[in-house]
Formats: sequence, C-alpha cells, structure tokens
Amino acid sequence: MHPQVRQQLKHSLLATFHYFDILGLAPSPFELWRYWINPNRFGALHVPQSAGTWSVFSDLLDTLQKDKLIIERGGFYQLAQSGAAARPRIESAKQVDRKLKRARKIIKALRGVPFLRAVFISGSVALGHAKAPSDIDVLIVAQEGRIWLTRTLVTLTLGLSRMRRHDRLTRDRACLNHYITDQRLDIPHPSLYNAFTYAHLIPLWEAQKEGQTPLLGRFYSANGWLKDYLFKKPDPAVCRWPVKDGGFTRRVRIWGERLLGGWAGSRLEAALGGFQKRRIKRDPRTTAPGGRVEVSEHALEFHPESQEVKILAAYNERLWRHISDELNVERDSGLT
Repeated sequence: MHPQVRQQLKHSLLATFHYFDILGLAPSPFELWRYWINPNRFGALHVPQSAGTWSVFSDLLDTLQKDKLIIERGGFYQLAQSGAAARPRIESAKQVDRKLKRARKIIKALRGVPFLRAVFISGSVALGHAKAPSDIDVLIVAQEGRIWLTRTLVTLTLGLSRMRRHDRLTRDRACLNHYITDQRLDIPHPSLYNAFTYAHLIPLWEAQKEGQTPLLGRFYSANGWLKDYLFKKPDPAVCRWPVKDGGFTRRVRIWGERLLGGWAGSRLEAALGGFQKRRIKRDPRTTAPGGRVEVSEHALEFHPESQEVKILAAYNERLWRHISDELNVERDSGLT
C-alpha cells in the first residue's frame, strides 16, 4: 500500500474517532467500520473503497492503540485524551431501547394516516446517544402531492394522543421536524453532519407495497453525495422492532386515500398548504440565523436551531489541533 494512502486512511479513522467523541459516544468496531469518514477528504491521492478492507481497518486500529491515541474498554473504543469522556454505552443503549419502544407506540398511532408512506427514526436516538429528557426525531415520508395533508393529519393524530412534542413537553415525544415525499427523496444539503445523520436512519415502519424496493434503500440511492463523506456505502440499518403494516389501520389508511385521492383531496391539500405557509412565514424562527426552515411541495424541514455549525466547528478544531492544519475545513450545508 502506498504510504500516502495509508496515511490518509489513518487520518480519516482518527477523525472518525473525534467525530464520535464530539457526540459523546464511544463507538464499537462495527460502528467505526460502518461510519468511517471518507479518506479522500484527507489527501490528494484517490483511495478506492476496496482499500478499506477489514484487515486494513484492524491494522489501523492496532496502530492507533500502539501510538496511545485510542483505548479500548469493554469492546468499545474512545480517544485516550478525550476532552469530554463518552458516556457509558450500556446506559446509552438502555435509553435508546426505551425510546425505540416508545417510538413503536407513536408509529402504531400513525399507521392509519392516509398518504403516510414511511417513518424513519433520526437524531440522537438513531445515533445512539439519547438522553432521558430527549424527544424522538422522525423523518416522515409522504405521498407526492399530499405532503400538507399528511402533515396536518400526523400532527392532529399525535396531538390528540399526547405524543407530539409541544413547547416544553419534549421527553419521549415525537419531534415532527422533517417531511419529504416518496417521489423526491433527495436531500440537497450535503455536509459531513448531514451524511452522518442520514446514514444512521432507522426504518421503523413503511407502508407495504409488493415488489417495491424499500424506501430507505431508495433514499440512499437518491442521495449519492453521502459517499463523498463516508467511506462505506450506507445501508439500511437492521431494525430490531419494526412495526408491521397490516390489519385495521392499513384498511383505514387505504379508505382514507380513496376518499381524499381525487379533486376533493387536491382542493384540501391546496388550502392546507396555503394556510400553513402563511403561518410558517410569520414565525420569526423561519429566518433566524444558524438553522434551516425549508418549505416546498416536496420537502418540509424545521431545524431553526441546528447543531450542525457547532459540531462541525468543534470537528474542524480537532482536525487542526490533533491531525493536521493542512486539511480542508468541513463546511455546513448552507444554513440560514
């Protein structure tokens, strides 16, 4: 192996440790392997994915340990000189499991919503470092042409069942901050932060259609820019507790779609869209700096106080201090 290629691989793996450390998480070898930051961001030579074999990965881990840059404890790794020690993984796993069980209840309440196509878990729960007071971030996929109607029905359903985040009521409640449609799955906001976030999505429920590729697989195909930031191609995570699509709620959804699938549904969609757009435009958080509020017929994103800038700034400082001051700065995805 060319020495420069090995150096880029080593730098990228060490940078991956720093990114996990900023999140307060000690990764397992599998997590490091799966979310390895692309070494092509750390030098001029092109490093093909075939160069990152498990043998090379294991050898680099051993090298970082011999250099006393990382340590291994209980099957998990962390930086030897961590500025903020990662929280114990056992406690994190307990919180994540508890919140995923809660998420199942949330999704069971939503399965009958017309035009709902999938619900993916994102945020701290998907990343594996949820805290007890945390909410549950969800990425919702709606049918093309019915995004406003879907948002209205989802909000009403979870509001009536007291499962929606509202004001200070956040613990174990759904944070409805991102909607996309099943025909426009691309996210036009590339960054390392977003790549790491979307690569961790958990597909907890999807409307079943025989012979169709799972939506999360189609999502990754539509967002080819992820490979620019991550060395390994993102694959849909294996969900331990998927919610099945069937029974009475499925029939309710189908009946609702038949009722609202024609001109009446289109008129209602237009009216709801106009009303919600006016409310969003009047909200001062829409134009607040440091976040993103996106409104279109294909995507709704509500992240007015994104952590992206803060996390990438910390990551860039780590690169400069601990790896090399000649590396490119990771930029945010074009926030407000």
